[in-house]
Amino acid sequence: MPLRLPHLSVRLKLGLVLALLVLLLFGVLGILVSTSQQFTDDMRAVQAVGDMRTMTTTMELLARQITTTELDKRAIVHTIQSEMAAVEAYAQTLVSLWYTTPNLSRAQFTRFLTNAQAPTHTVQDAVAYVAFVRRVASDQRVAFEQAVVREGFSEFAIHEHDASQQPIPAQPRDVYFPITYIVPLDANRAALGLDQASNSSQLAALEQAARTGKAVLTTTLTDPSDDLITYLLYAPVYATTATPESDEARQAALDGFILLALDLAPVMQEAMEQISEGSSVIRVDDVTQPDTPLLAYYNTRIPSSGLRGTLPLDLMGRRWQVTIALPIDTRSARQELNAAMQSLDRSIDELQPAINHSQAVLPDLPAHDLRYAYNDLRMARLALKWDVRSFVEASDVDAGRLPSLEKESKDVYEGLGLILTILQEKGRIQAERNVQSSLIAGIGGVVAVLAGAYVVYNIIRDLRRVKQTALRLAEGELEARSPVRSRDELGQIGSTLNTMADRIQALFQTVRDNEARYRILAENVADVIAQTDPQGNFLYVSPACRPMLGYEPEEMVGTNRRDYVCPEDYEVMAANIAAGNDTHEYRLRRKDGSYVWVEATFRPLDNGEIISVARDVTERKAAVLEREAARLERERLQEQVIAAQQQAIRELSSPVIPLTDHIIIMPLVGSIDTTRARDITRGLLAGISQHRAHIAIIDVTGVPIVDSGVADHLNRTIQAAQLKGTRTIISGISPAVAETIVDLGIDWGGIETVRDLQTGLQLALHDRDSLPLNGNANGYH
Repeated sequence: MPLRLPHLSVRLKLGLVLALLVLLLFGVLGILVSTSQQFTDDMRAVQAVGDMRTMTTTMELLARQITTTELDKRAIVHTIQSEMAAVEAYAQTLVSLWYTTPNLSRAQFTRFLTNAQAPTHTVQDAVAYVAFVRRVASDQRVAFEQAVVREGFSEFAIHEHDASQQPIPAQPRDVYFPITYIVPLDANRAALGLDQASNSSQLAALEQAARTGKAVLTTTLTDPSDDLITYLLYAPVYATTATPESDEARQAALDGFILLALDLAPVMQEAMEQISEGSSVIRVDDVTQPDTPLLAYYNTRIPSSGLRGTLPLDLMGRRWQVTIALPIDTRSARQELNAAMQSLDRSIDELQPAINHSQAVLPDLPAHDLRYAYNDLRMARLALKWDVRSFVEASDVDAGRLPSLEKESKDVYEGLGLILTILQEKGRIQAERNVQSSLIAGIGGVVAVLAGAYVVYNIIRDLRRVKQTALRLAEGELEARSPVRSRDELGQIGSTLNTMADRIQALFQTVRDNEARYRILAENVADVIAQTDPQGNFLYVSPACRPMLGYEPEEMVGTNRRDYVCPEDYEVMAANIAAGNDTHEYRLRRKDGSYVWVEATFRPLDNGEIISVARDVTERKAAVLEREAARLERERLQEQVIAAQQQAIRELSSPVIPLTDHIIIMPLVGSIDTTRARDITRGLLAGISQHRAHIAIIDVTGVPIVDSGVADHLNRTIQAAQLKGTRTIISGISPAVAETIVDLGIDWGGIETVRDLQTGLQLALHDRDSLPLNGNANGYH
């Protein structure tokens, strides 16, 4: 009869088996512990050496990057100095022009700048405009303004800007420095007459340039957040042919200044091309006043911490500081260095147990050498740790610390190598001793296996019976019960399984009763309740579908919701369901072919099915659509009114006024663009046809400026009028318009012009009396 242990628990049975197995494990562990301890000690030393190599590699990378930064910042400063020297030379060329051409006129100044070329393409791109600033005493202000007005600048006045940058008359002061000449003129006409002394920073630059006789830069004129940062350069011009030697003489002989408006971006971009690849972050600060430095240029934000270098730069009365930064995350590099130091620190500390173990297990090792080698390593570690912490916590990368870090890293590396050699010797001795005790491990193994086999067999048999009962219950056999009746844990599991089966049977009956009650509620509400599978096929439809859609529930079950949703609404409905929108509106097709608007709510189930509740909202939707149609009709009427108003405005902008039976007048007021020029042509030709005009007078007294495009349109208008047999007279050309036409080289030699409208009327009335009674000389009537 086999041996049985009926009253012992499963835990106690397994405990007896484990007790036997422990005898086997003790023998095996005796060998593994000594071997694994040696392997762990060796790995700790190897890990420490690997951490040291990581730190050395990181420091070498930083050293190479610092060298690159030093070379790049010197190349940038040299390029900026060269380009700005070219700018200063360009300004001195203009000053020399003033000395060589006495009483230099505006036309000569403009012609010289139009034909002259800047010394380099970079300087040409950097100079936004060139101007001459005249020195005007307070008692000469009125005469100076009148002289410029006579040159054709009718609105010229010495002015300054208020707080909102609007032009206002310049405040009374002893001396004014207005911009008198400027090139290009069209884009900078508003700057004519701007008093440079009205701005404190510009006045300081003017005074410094006049006092020293050298070109001087202002501070920045625009906000650093703008893309364009502008400087002004003032080069003094004296009434003498050479720069006076004393300050007093220079102040007395000052005639004005050559002004260059500079955009530093082209200069900085030229400098950026001189640096090595990757060093693309630069910043230039104006540190003339160290307490209040100004940002002069930057191509991108320099990180708050990182690898960078700075150099000072003195240019034309100001001091700049050039900063270059490598686009690398030095913070990450320093974090890696710090992490490597922390890992190395832990590795060195973990060597202490290995050394203690070596002294305890193998006392015949050279303890004196090992102990002193470890103490030397700890001292080198402390020095390296202190310098690494200072290097990492600094606000910027300090290149001067790298040599010290490299030397201390070498000391730590040598100490680790010595300890690794001693520990490897310990491993050789330990391996020899392990061979002698290798046979002890298997003495209790056979006994433990045989004694535990029977106990394990009984436990597995009861487990199979409990498993079979659980599987039958999972397949729906609620009558299945466990046959295990022992008093151990497996018997308790079987009893619990039987109790659970009884409760499941009771709950299953309760669920059936609740399902019947819920179906009664769903079939007696006015809204249509439906259940669909993940593909949209109906699994259930409530009887409310009869009054709403005209279908029986049996007709809809098994069909797809696409068969009932309006094709125009289906994609929107599917997108809303996929997006998880709970409620939306769409149209459903009734059995008779008509559509009904419904508001549906969708609730997804865990298995992918969807429960929907649909309510008829046709009347509400019709009211909404009616309001929308009324709104669209109002918008259409408003657009018609606006179009009529715009047509009336176009007709009033170029009116045709009949003076006599065969004479019409078209007065023009205000600026003329291309669109208005076409309207003028159409209006004049229509007026000629309507009034059968022989003579047409176009009065341009109210036109402030005529460009080449407007003059070309007027030429075409006159030619079209001539083709219709009508003589055209242009009256009221102002001096400014006449000067513009001449400067632009527009040929109006074949156009009949008169001084003013009165002269044009007299000419037209006189010529009318000489025309034939039934038409003009060309036969038009």
